[in-house]
Amino acid sequence: MLQECTSNIRSISRSLGVTIKSVTPADAYLELISTIINEGLVKILLNDYIDLHVNNSDSA
Repeated sequence: MLQECTSNIRSISRSLGVTIKSVTPADAYLELISTIINEGLVKILLNDYIDLHVNNSDSA
């Protein structure tokens, strides 16, 4: 089971181009998920997908 988990995480990380440094498969999965989330957030922030503009006009 451990070997299968290790093979799966290696395959997933290779296909996504993510380098895993964790020793155990459980830590590697967490590292992979964290990396994917962090890269996604960076892309979102760099591409202005989130509009942080506040409209101060009074509607009253």
